Amino acid sequence: MSRSRSSCFRMLAAMAVAIGLIAITHGADQPASKSQPAKPTASESPKQATEGPSSATVQTAVERALDAPAEFDFVDTPYIDAAKRIAESSKINVLLDQKNLTDAGVTGCTLFNTSISGVSLRSALHLMLPQNDFAFVTVSDNAIVITTADAAKRMTTPRVYVVRDLIAPERSQNDFAKPTPAPADNLIELITSTLSPKDWDPNGGTGSIAYLNGALVISQTEEIHRKIAALLADLRAVRDKQAKHEIGNSIDLRSSVGQAEQRIRKALDTPLDCDFVAAPLKDIVDSLHIKLGVPIELDFKSLTDAGITPATTISFAVKQVRARDGLHQLLAEKELAFVIEDESLVITTADRAKQIVHPVVYGVGDLCGFYNPASIGGPDYESLIETLTGIIAPMSWDINGGAGSVDALPTANAIVCDQTEEIHDKIWQLLAQLRTSGCRLWQPFEIVENSMVVRIYKFEPAAPNAPRDEQGSRKLIELIRQNIEPKSWLNGDASIGEAPGAIVVRQTSLVQYRIEQFLQIFGATPYPPPPPRAGGLTSFAPPAEARRSKAPNTHAAGPTSVGPVPAGSKP
Repeated sequence: MSRSRSSCFRMLAAMAVAIGLIAITHGADQPASKSQPAKPTASESPKQATEGPSSATVQTAVERALDAPAEFDFVDTPYIDAAKRIAESSKINVLLDQKNLTDAGVTGCTLFNTSISGVSLRSALHLMLPQNDFAFVTVSDNAIVITTADAAKRMTTPRVYVVRDLIAPERSQNDFAKPTPAPADNLIELITSTLSPKDWDPNGGTGSIAYLNGALVISQTEEIHRKIAALLADLRAVRDKQAKHEIGNSIDLRSSVGQAEQRIRKALDTPLDCDFVAAPLKDIVDSLHIKLGVPIELDFKSLTDAGITPATTISFAVKQVRARDGLHQLLAEKELAFVIEDESLVITTADRAKQIVHPVVYGVGDLCGFYNPASIGGPDYESLIETLTGIIAPMSWDINGGAGSVDALPTANAIVCDQTEEIHDKIWQLLAQLRTSGCRLWQPFEIVENSMVVRIYKFEPAAPNAPRDEQGSRKLIELIRQNIEPKSWLNGDASIGEAPGAIVVRQTSLVQYRIEQFLQIFGATPYPPPPPRAGGLTSFAPPAEARRSKAPNTHAAGPTSVGPVPAGSKP
């Protein structure tokens, strides 16, 4: 065992002893390896952001173990014994946060009853632990801690994400313009409104985010950090798909999901035949697992709360229908639904399914226009977002009190929808129809450098900076001629003059753009109005503080360790 690793575990042991707990750590100096042999799995390494976080370049022993296949079959197994078996199979140390577990009413009689295979250890833990309101957090390069779900949300760590390629360049200092948001504001709003909004500090959570010289410095829980890295990777992947603007109707411009999720979605699009007559739910799950060839799990906690057990019977028959549609009908009889979580198809209640949202990045450059910071014309995300939120399940969006949200990131030519699996399917179908029909929401504004445009800039009398008399207008005209392309006024084509309550300008399109920016400061409105400009984030969600709940801000206590079971002993 390396000196640094020995020091780490000596420190953990000392901490446990200091709070009166027993510490049992991984005693043998053995490298992390994959879990015990499992059935063929669809698991894969988590997606990493191209430029962040900076600490994610090399996988630790814990990360390798969490990404490896896992298989567990717990029947009335005390949670301490289950932790020992997890440690033994994964060859990493499993710590128990005894104080928080005890405070939450967990006793030695708390049992695990679950059978999981075909997924990674990470997904297995995510599927298994919440059934007892547990969660896990990585605390070192070779140890995880099992604690309560509430305590896990308070364990945050800082990480740095380099995002220079995803933020808009700052506006040139030579341009006259109204104050604009900081370069990363669009991306920050996208992250905090899409990924667990209630867990950020403005809304009572423990997470925080700041922009520093091309990077985001984020303090959050491990699980949210993983979601951030995945979202950034998805934004880059979708942006790169559109880089050449060579987009056909058949190209999938959704974010790239893991291989396991891809297989599940592909299976849901295959034809399904089934004939169940008063069949127990457990038997139905087993049959569907064989027919679809993907892991299927039951959300025991939610189902039990709703009075549903594995023995609950369902009668349903269907022939050659899309599996997705057939499952919706089959489960609807008992007010159930399915979601895709942790590399599995999870059967849960319809009410819980409506609250389980996940972000998907949709490339929409071909529909809304491509981002170009140097262009006067710009993408139109507003029309598309209004269409999606107004047509597809309107009450499911946060603007109407639902759980879903949508934001745009122009630098990636994309929108990000945080919605349920069922609604994501409808979103993709609508986008596909728009492409097939040739519908486009925006057309590029072609700029001819030498073409002259006449525009009237009318001042609103109520504007605080509006010129009060003709002398004020003349001063503005003089400033424009002196500071905005002075040489362009020397030829006979360009001109500028005053009119009652207005200034009339004949100039090229590019110069008109800069003049408009300058005169906006003084409350001027151009006529005819110029085409849409390349703008920032368009969001139709209500203010963040109005839609996010408060979260407690307390701290977790020290852990107790459960190491792998020594060879030859019984779990």
